[in-house]
Amino acid sequence: MPRRITALNTALSALALVTSTAFAQALPEPAAPPAAPTGMKGAELLPALVEHSRSRLELQGGRLAGEGLPALRRLLAPTQFVLLGEDHFVSGIADFATALWQELQPLGYRHAVLEADRWSVAQLEQRLARGDALQPWLQTQGGAGTIPFYTLAPEVRWLQAIVGSQPAPRGPRLWGVDQVFLGGVPLVLDAVAREARDPEARRQAQAFVDASRGNLQWLPKVPVAELEALHARLKAQPPLAERVRALIDSRAIYQPFTGGEGEAWTANERREQGMRRDFLRHYRAAEKQEGAPPKAMAKLGANHLFQGASTTWVQSFGNALVELARQHDRATLSMLVLCVPGGQSGTFQGGEAPCNAARYGGDWAFIEPFLHADAITVFDLRTWRLRPGRFAHLSHGVQRAVAGFDLLVFVPSGPPARFLEGLQPPR
Repeated sequence: MPRRITALNTALSALALVTSTAFAQALPEPAAPPAAPTGMKGAELLPALVEHSRSRLELQGGRLAGEGLPALRRLLAPTQFVLLGEDHFVSGIADFATALWQELQPLGYRHAVLEADRWSVAQLEQRLARGDALQPWLQTQGGAGTIPFYTLAPEVRWLQAIVGSQPAPRGPRLWGVDQVFLGGVPLVLDAVAREARDPEARRQAQAFVDASRGNLQWLPKVPVAELEALHARLKAQPPLAERVRALIDSRAIYQPFTGGEGEAWTANERREQGMRRDFLRHYRAAEKQEGAPPKAMAKLGANHLFQGASTTWVQSFGNALVELARQHDRATLSMLVLCVPGGQSGTFQGGEAPCNAARYGGDWAFIEPFLHADAITVFDLRTWRLRPGRFAHLSHGVQRAVAGFDLLVFVPSGPPARFLEGLQPPR
């Protein structure tokens, strides 16, 4: 009998530990909105809801500060993944991400998910880890359009913060999960041109590298049969063949957007599926190397990190991270990060343009009176979801954003994101 009691106590203790761990890894519940005053309903109650959900953050010496920081830290504490959905080319968003990383590192975060292919990202990380200057290397590979976004100076600062994290994991810190970009063909094929055992494969790969360098039109226009022929010559070297297969897949994704055949929805669906596949490749490798589920921050265009369907009507890659965390009783925190109206963003051609917050959520004009002009404004959208009748009159895009993210973050107006000095903007 004593043995049975001991066994029962052990089992109950284990169950209590599992239960308490599961509860400890859930996000804190959102604060209940203020009660509706007598006679008020619907849209009349939205201003009070917005104000109730609002908090303020500041950047001080590259670190987050302000009265909203304790609440943010409580939300970050139980997370396995943090999803930062952004509008690209905004320097303030990259600065916010860099400061956010300083909060995540003490929680065990060692990895970041990037919107670029895994081979280009691996080369980028190697150079950052060695402290190499990126500009000379990128210039020889095709300029600012070689790796999208990560040739921008504020984004490089974010990457440097991650690669400089200690202690370092045994595997890569930066996880590339996207298709091969139009300007990234030389980075992907260079290894084929050097390492293929078949001389004709080396010659053909080098010809592709030379033709594609700095030419964003090459990949959509090259006959797919030529890529297939190169792929066939690499059957004995699967890692190299995989690079060429990625080019073939990327070419198919780009076709509807570059004057070719195919449907845009199908291409977007294929892209999100590829992101899921490559993320799991990185995740499982890190889990095996580190002996525990790795924590990762994903910073991608907002369409890739919606919970549910994005504005392109496909189920976003971010759903995979949310569900993976839930399988292990862990939490995710997702945020939509935009810049305030009147702010400036950079452009792919190296210029600047007004921030386009409308791209992710439609008309945000109603929220402008609640934004801090000189600080970061955070809204807890989970609180909004408790009272959907109060924002039911807003546009479908805004409602989709409320359903798709936990936090809405507006960074103050700042200078547009610029490429690293000396890099030639894409044509």
